[in-house]
Amino acid sequence: MGFYTEARDLARAAIKQLLSTGQSVSYAGRSLTMADLGELQRIEAEYSQKADCENGLVSGRGRVINVTPV
Repeated sequence: MGFYTEARDLARAAIKQLLSTGQSVSYAGRSLTMADLGELQRIEAEYSQKADCENGLVSGRGRVINVTPV
């Protein structure tokens, strides 16, 4: 698995966790924002495109294997 594929999967996992637990938490009068959903979605979209290129899924960007010189 390549770097961008792993990064995309991590971004997706963070989005999933954020959606299930919420963006911020408050305790004893203090508030903490865990992550920004919009930013995570932007990162996931960017890494998805790069992961597709990395995995040869973009049209015309696949690897050439077993080429015999003429």
